[in-house]
Amino acid sequence: MRLANEKFRAVARCLTVFLAALFAGCASVPPETAAPVAVSASRFTETPNLKIVVSIPPQKDLVQRLAGEHAEVISLMSANDDFTDANFQPAGTLAAAQLYFRFGAPFEKKLAAPDGCKVYSMLKGVKLTPLARHVESLLPETGKFGGPDYYIWLSPSRMVRMLTVVYQALREADPDHIDDYTLNYTRLTRDLNSLEGDIQRVLLDRLSSEVLVYQPVLGYFCEDFGLTQFSADVTSAPDLARAAIEKKIRAVLLTNSIGEVGAQLPQLLNGTVARVNPLSGDYFGNLRQIAAAIAGRSGE
Repeated sequence: MRLANEKFRAVARCLTVFLAALFAGCASVPPETAAPVAVSASRFTETPNLKIVVSIPPQKDLVQRLAGEHAEVISLMSANDDFTDANFQPAGTLAAAQLYFRFGAPFEKKLAAPDGCKVYSMLKGVKLTPLARHVESLLPETGKFGGPDYYIWLSPSRMVRMLTVVYQALREADPDHIDDYTLNYTRLTRDLNSLEGDIQRVLLDRLSSEVLVYQPVLGYFCEDFGLTQFSADVTSAPDLARAAIEKKIRAVLLTNSIGEVGAQLPQLLNGTVARVNPLSGDYFGNLRQIAAAIAGRSGE
């Protein structure tokens, strides 16, 4: 095992040289200009490690895996918060942070980083897709869904690209541990690619390619894996269930904010009904659970 680890670290050193040359040929990721509302008080512990703030729990999971033992990562949101709420008041802090990785949440526009904190956008190199392109209205009279589709982190392939921003920032902030960051980056991207393959295999057994998501959060996921996401903003659970049955939709996913209509659906539909939380802090486990639900392997 020790020999294997030494070989792995040797490979990591080689990758460090390669990636350093690669990034040298690219424009450095510039810290973003902060918006004008400061956040105070610190939840960080008294350790010499890098202090990193992120916006959401799944982002924290992946950034912590990449940074490893050399950083402490906190999330401004919890798994029960609403990512799209522009008025969200974070319980976390930027006061002691050295790095802040933004993720496109509306509330981020109100935050200002203190002196000494560099702010990076993990959306560099990727674009948010309009929600209307990622969801079909189950009931025509409900019309189109507006605004951007924020839930880009539910796409493993896009996360691989977005994590390059974190990797580069860590190399610049803490050059003494470049080998470790390179090793972690290599492992994490490998694991994300493997996760994508595992999901594809699970979905080979799916009941159908249509998924009803009550609160359409799976646009990028469905695009990646050849699925069609249906949703509807309605007040009648029987109408919603009837339309789903007519379209032969067999998988229904309910988010935490399902409301009364969503709560009635399990009793009205004959198929797989499962709860999903797009803000789960268990990134790999959550996406595997979503795939299993669509394939009909879990239910309520």
